[in-house]
Amino acid sequence: MNITYEVVADVPELQKLTAEFGKIGSNLNQIMDYMLFQHDEFTMKPVLDENGRMMLREEYYIDGINRES
Repeated sequence: MNITYEVVADVPELQKLTAEFGKIGSNLNQIMDYMLFQHDEFTMKPVLDENGRMMLREEYYIDGINRES
């Protein structure tokens, strides 16, 4: 037996927050794509392999991680 509840809230403040969180999530995805995949330094477009997939970076430089104090 499956029980499904559908909740609908027509509150302008909630709609605004949902839109803002959607933008934040999109920006975070773009940042992760830039950090993980190679990009052309002039056009900032992803570098693609022969199959049209984005190529992973060979090296990562992350400041503050695994640092000795």
